[in-house]
Amino acid sequence: MKLRILICLMIGSFMWSATAQDKERVKELEKRYATFSKHKKFYDKDKWSMVRFHIVYKLTTAKVAKSMDKNDYVKVKSSSGAYGILKGVSEDDLQAITDQVARNFMQRMNEEAGIEIITWGSFEGSPNTKKIKEMAMEREVYSKSQGLGYAVSYDGTPVWNKVIQIIPDGKKIAKELDSNNGMLTIYIDFADAVSEASTSVTRKGDWIYYSESAEQNILPVVRIIPNMQSQNAWEQATNIGFTQFNAQSEQLYTFSMSYMTEDPEYLQSEINYATKVEAFKGDLPEVLANRANNKIEYVSTFEVTTTPEKYGAAVMDVTNKFFDDLIEYYNLVSPK
Repeated sequence: MKLRILICLMIGSFMWSATAQDKERVKELEKRYATFSKHKKFYDKDKWSMVRFHIVYKLTTAKVAKSMDKNDYVKVKSSSGAYGILKGVSEDDLQAITDQVARNFMQRMNEEAGIEIITWGSFEGSPNTKKIKEMAMEREVYSKSQGLGYAVSYDGTPVWNKVIQIIPDGKKIAKELDSNNGMLTIYIDFADAVSEASTSVTRKGDWIYYSESAEQNILPVVRIIPNMQSQNAWEQATNIGFTQFNAQSEQLYTFSMSYMTEDPEYLQSEINYATKVEAFKGDLPEVLANRANNKIEYVSTFEVTTTPEKYGAAVMDVTNKFFDDLIEYYNLVSPK
């Protein structure tokens, strides 16, 4: 009898420990991703109809730094801009990479979370998709500070939705397909632009000493970011959403996981994808030239060259990290 009681206590202790660890992990993921999953009825459906599957690839990237120092007699300013341009992948390459990421996502959701993904092509002919099609927008995403990004969708999903969270006719689509509706957007950057500016003004007796300096560099690394990283608030509001998975049921019960606060060392690939990095010779390229960027005093522009195979491997690697957390969180909070 004592042995049986001891065994029961040991099992109970283990289960309590595992539950406590799960709760801590849920809190950790909720903090990192601003997750939202509050209603158990959402999990009644094991099918997600993907009304949006977008990957937005930054084709240029930038970082600007400014510094100013002054005293009663002198004011010194310095501005530094590091700009990067991705070379070696075409629009067709980006489509192939997106297709590969999407197929991987669908397979993992099915095998690891028990979710069947219904792709856009199988239901886009429904009259309930009309409003989504009417919202279709250009695939090029332009930012005055960051330059150019390109949105690529899977299975013909229209590039739509700026900051809208309620799916047009989403309740009708969910009812028709007996599913929840899924929306996925991921922003991919290809480098960490490093820019530093410094100034100094000092006075010694009757003499005033001042100095200014600036440094620029580009570190090739494929990483997931929240959005285009525009410095313009209006551009941020009109981006094609932001890095997020969001699913809604017919009753508008929601499951959401958003990467809004960037952790520069978290969702990034360890794969060295760049074949060459070299300084760009000549004026700042037109796609990056604008009134704000043209006022930067010290500028360096770099071309980061890659191949579709190397870049695709890095994108697959970093998106898998996002899917790891998405699947883990779904399984932890699901009541099943």
